[in-house]
Amino acid sequence: MSSDARPHEPSGWLHEEHVDVPEPTRDNVARRRRVLYDAMRDLEVAVSRPSSSPGWRQHLHDAVTHIQGALENHVQEVAGDGGLYEEILFREPRMAYAVDSLKAGLAKLTESCTKALKAIDTADSDEVRKRVNSVLLRLAQHRQKGAELIYDTYAVDIATGD
Repeated sequence: MSSDARPHEPSGWLHEEHVDVPEPTRDNVARRRRVLYDAMRDLEVAVSRPSSSPGWRQHLHDAVTHIQGALENHVQEVAGDGGLYEEILFREPRMAYAVDSLKAGLAKLTESCTKALKAIDTADSDEVRKRVNSVLLRLAQHRQKGAELIYDTYAVDIATGD
């Protein structure tokens, strides 16, 4: 099945009627989330196959490499100059801790991918699955924290008390 024929991630991650995210930001975030989601799905399919099936390790290697590429682009777009994190900090400086946490999570996720690739080449299938599933878990957590950051930045109003 081609990637265009697969259903995309449900858009319910951001309830547009409650969040005033500028359209270019919303479109860019949705695109990045879709790319990561598709890469996660491909990796989950690859790791779920029987380890004795032909090409299992190669499929995993390809899927982790795909995640790495998507992640590198994601890091450049969100953490680079003029990226989403800069936009968020300009709008809401109070989000600095959350942004720093997400940046640290990206570093750990990148390390997790490297460990998974090494395991694919050298470890038994149980260790390979453990490493690959760690990538999936970290990526899911990163995406959840990212959605929280967007919501907290654009929907939560910190008002002064009376």
